Amino acid sequence: MVSPIMKAYHDAALTWVGPLQADAQRLFMLLFTIQLCWGLGSLALRGADLSEFLAELVNQIMHYGIFFYLVTKSSELAGQIIKSFTDAAAQVSGAPPTPTGVLNAGVNMASTLLSNMSANPLNYGIDLVLVLCGLICLVCMAYIAALMVMINVETYIVVSALTLFTGFGGSRWTKDYALRSLTYAMSAGGKLFMLNLVVAAGSQIITDMNSGLSSIGTAGGVGSGAYYQTLLTLAGSVFVLVGVCKSLPDMIGSLLSGASIGSNAALAGMGRGAAATAAAGGVGAVMAGAAASSLASAQVGAAPGVSRLGNAARMVGLAGRNLAGAAVSDVGNRLSGKPGANHGVMGGRMAASMNKERDDLRSPPPKPPAGSGDKAPPDPGNTIRSS
Repeated sequence: MVSPIMKAYHDAALTWVGPLQADAQRLFMLLFTIQLCWGLGSLALRGADLSEFLAELVNQIMHYGIFFYLVTKSSELAGQIIKSFTDAAAQVSGAPPTPTGVLNAGVNMASTLLSNMSANPLNYGIDLVLVLCGLICLVCMAYIAALMVMINVETYIVVSALTLFTGFGGSRWTKDYALRSLTYAMSAGGKLFMLNLVVAAGSQIITDMNSGLSSIGTAGGVGSGAYYQTLLTLAGSVFVLVGVCKSLPDMIGSLLSGASIGSNAALAGMGRGAAATAAAGGVGAVMAGAAASSLASAQVGAAPGVSRLGNAARMVGLAGRNLAGAAVSDVGNRLSGKPGANHGVMGGRMAASMNKERDDLRSPPPKPPAGSGDKAPPDPGNTIRSS
């Protein structure tokens, strides 16, 4: 089923070349006309003589004639670039692996493992391990086959679709897009090259291990220590092959497209930022939880319950209510644009709000100033008043 899918993509991509090439030629001629008028107009404004006009005209025609050649031959050139990478992989590792062959290898591994199952109900433990390892091998090899299909389909689309982008080579302002399209063709070819090498080497290793597992099972060693060791090694090797097939082609593709260093730096920066954000969020959460418990303790102290167990249950409920109230209040302050509502992390702002409320509960109310109120203070009876 895999080969017809790839052939359908290949045949569909070939039908794109003609219409896209016509569009690319029209785009190229439009941009080249603008570029030529700009160059000759600049010479006219400077008052250049006829020799300078002829030199500029010849220079433009020679320079952009190369790009026009890329427009007409871009599909063939991209196909040759990708084919050269595939041929290089074949010279090193032999015939290039196919997705169908990889998927068949996974089916054969699962079949070999399941054939060692017994009908004895006392061996259900061994049978369960065989089923799990067979499923792991089948799923991993199917994933590798899917990776191969995706990269091959990518090369088909690149060969056909980049024809349109070569039309941007008609002016000095847009010619970088045409060059990048060819760079992308090299990147896709490099990914296919590395994937073929990795899959060829890994498939040979796994095939040898599968043969060893089959020989152990045939000799009646199912359930022995050597059998389990080979079985687990096979499952682990399939996992390792999946990781290598996923990462190495992407690394080579990024290297050939010139995006390796920048992408790694960006990923490292994102990782550091995520770690810092997670650490700050964790500290804020701890601070908010401690402040909610402290405020609940002050609230229970302000209105003590009947028993110690009742106070503990009340403290838990109050702490949860305090956290929810502080979160709602913090969101409201941020939405209303209150000054200082965006400073720090949310947990820290919630902790500060609850700590302030706790301090207000624990501090005694201020005493009224002497002589305040409607009535004068009572006379103690031992003061001497002047008459």
